[in-house]
Amino acid sequence: MPVDLKPVKSLSILKLFLKAQTIRMAEWSKAPDSSSGPRERAWVQIPLLTICIIFFTVLVMEKMDSLILLLQTCSDISENTMKLKKEQKA
Repeated sequence: MPVDLKPVKSLSILKLFLKAQTIRMAEWSKAPDSSSGPRERAWVQIPLLTICIIFFTVLVMEKMDSLILLLQTCSDISENTMKLKKEQKA
């Protein structure tokens, strides 16, 4: 479930656009596909170790304050994503 965020405001000229997205990937399984017979392979989706990947673009960064703000924002997004995943499982 993609989460689109607004640009982050900071003390310096910084335009930061963030997008967090959970990642899933299909891969071949050596387990037999029960509908196709014992010799067929099946596509399965397995959970990856990554909870979310954060895509970001920094257009202008002039001060160290902006870098600290960037790291704090990424940390907050990761925490919120983990909370959402726990709520969805419950």
